[in-house]
Amino acid sequence: MMKILLLIISLLVCNSLFAQTGWFEQVTGTDITLRSVYMTDANTGYCVGGDILIDGNDAVDRGIILKTTNGGSNWVIQSPPNFDKILYAVTFPTTETGYAAGRDGSTFAVFKTTNGGTNWIQQELLTTINTPPIYSLHFFDAQTGFAVGGGGHIFKTTNGGTNWTINSFSNMSNLYSVTFTSANTGYLCSDNFIYKTVNGGSNWATALDFPGISFQSVYFTDQNNGHVTGVNRIFKTTNAGVNWSSVELTGNNFSSIYFPSSNIGYCAGSNTAIYRTIDGGSSWNSQTQPGGTPLYSIFFANDTVGFAVGNVGYMLRTTTGGTVGISIISSEIPEKFALHQNYPNPFNPETVINYEIHERTHVSLAIYDVSGKLITQAINDIQNPGVYRYNFSGNTLPTGVYFYRLKTEGYNEVRKMVLIK
Repeated sequence: MMKILLLIISLLVCNSLFAQTGWFEQVTGTDITLRSVYMTDANTGYCVGGDILIDGNDAVDRGIILKTTNGGSNWVIQSPPNFDKILYAVTFPTTETGYAAGRDGSTFAVFKTTNGGTNWIQQELLTTINTPPIYSLHFFDAQTGFAVGGGGHIFKTTNGGTNWTINSFSNMSNLYSVTFTSANTGYLCSDNFIYKTVNGGSNWATALDFPGISFQSVYFTDQNNGHVTGVNRIFKTTNAGVNWSSVELTGNNFSSIYFPSSNIGYCAGSNTAIYRTIDGGSSWNSQTQPGGTPLYSIFFANDTVGFAVGNVGYMLRTTTGGTVGISIISSEIPEKFALHQNYPNPFNPETVINYEIHERTHVSLAIYDVSGKLITQAINDIQNPGVYRYNFSGNTLPTGVYFYRLKTEGYNEVRKMVLIK
């Protein structure tokens, strides 16, 4: 009885920790490592993975393909029984046509579906090169796409995976991620290097050389603005890879990055780490409590609905962009009450409002439009002393000037913010 009680308490504490950040653990029904997740909309998505199961003296490859049609509440296995292909990437250029890739024993492997994952057919790569797996996929449409992976190999198809051409780097470095901003311009991640092509992948040149950094994931929001993850750092370019700056986030190995919009982005990695930016990558804030489960992939169907996956079938889900509105960021007692200017300002569509509570009291934080109409009552309750953060979204609001007011017993302050869409 005591063991059951302790287990219940442990689960409640765990769920509470993630609830405070807006991320909740999802049941996937598998203990196989999940390595890639992709949503075609807020309800329908796919997840693939695989690992090596040690069975006595034998090491057995096992893989999995999962699908949800109800926003992640349930996941159904689509891979056949005893599926022994380890998959690292999945993408759907259309709602029905998708690709998954990884390795089949000692060879590269690509699978294709044309019926929303009901059936998956292995594609013939026609190569004797044995340096798997394929780590990443990028498809422009159902016919044309790239696959990159071990040994510096780049595969390209223009006929839906029926035929593939091969391009390779002479240094044989693993290629972990690929993305394109147009039919001609694309980027690759590898150990120590970021590469760029301007002729559709025929040739690749070094865009960044940073010894000691394993670049894991690349994502561009438009032709000029892109981000790349690595150990302890997130790199950013605003001029199509000509120059790069970085934000240091010590103690994290980031495996995946995704931007559902130009300013809002997420990255995931070791220690169950999920970080979020609302200013286009200039600054990043942690959304999860440190844990022992590495995360390998993060993906958002829109600005608020997202998934992150990792070891032993682990999955986190958010329907709020990982936020819960107001959160305490410091329990130290401030010297006085204070309402700070929101940032960024102007903003689109989200901004952060920080305020300080000097003593336990009733607190009201409200948002108004220029006519004085109440838009949002963020809080109207008792709060303990501390420094608080409120994440405000103007997704449903028009461009304009807005005001926010912090009111307590003996304190009343109003500040202005500007939403520009």
